[in-house]
Amino acid sequence: MERQNGHPSRRRLLLSLAAAFVAGCTAPPPAALMRAESTATGQPVAFDAPGLAIRGRYHPPSRARSARRLWVVIEGDGALWRNGQPPRDPTPRKPIGPTVIPVLPADDARLWLARPCQYLTPSAHETCDSRYWTTDRFAAPVLAAYNTLIDLYASGRQIVLIGFSGGGVLAADLALARADTAGLITLAAPLDLAAWTAHHGVPPLSATVPSGKRLHDLANLDAPALYLFGARDTVVPPAMLSRTRRLLPGDAVKIVPGARHSDNWAQILRPHLAGVVPPTPATRQHD
Repeated sequence: MERQNGHPSRRRLLLSLAAAFVAGCTAPPPAALMRAESTATGQPVAFDAPGLAIRGRYHPPSRARSARRLWVVIEGDGALWRNGQPPRDPTPRKPIGPTVIPVLPADDARLWLARPCQYLTPSAHETCDSRYWTTDRFAAPVLAAYNTLIDLYASGRQIVLIGFSGGGVLAADLALARADTAGLITLAAPLDLAAWTAHHGVPPLSATVPSGKRLHDLANLDAPALYLFGARDTVVPPAMLSRTRRLLPGDAVKIVPGARHSDNWAQILRPHLAGVVPPTPATRQHD
């Protein structure tokens, strides 16, 4: 099947935006910036541009030989909204991404990326534009920034994208935009943003890819994919998945019995990994 996701015009847009931002890629931040203990392993990663900052951690392959894949794990939206108001700091108290990294093959390269404006010092947070964790969290400049970071660490490897919650929307859009995508896994992700905003009664969000087009393009994604949802999730409830389940391949959409939005998605994911991206010879996972 011909890849429909790497559309030249969309790729050119992302590349031009990335070029505008690439000068913002700075030296990694000190380890003290990563406030959650679970983010303390790996090499610090940073992207800084006017109004937009992304932090993360890179985990090189455990063996000296060149890894064939780079797994990219994108964090969720972070701190909860209260009374319809966004948090002043979107940093999650219990990030999901760093718990996923250890269940991935250690012989592959692995990159965990937080969402815009998470894990910043107070001074850096003051200059980070709140629209990048609210209305424009899926907009083209955000997607371009993630593409820039992935390109820095890809080194010709195949890319497997994993995203939790809103990070899954970004992972899906990145998978559709990149020609090196080798797999996609989303965890409790509102892939149908139009249905999600309507369900929760909130204004539409700016996004690079409209919801209907995203689902249609994912149905034709030329790479293995898995979309996991929680049966007891109240943030992305099964009740709003009708169009998602209708348009995406039935065997790729799984409703996990008893799972809630902030459950242990790393352990939920573990038994499904090999079915999406088979392990390479001699590949092992962390214990």
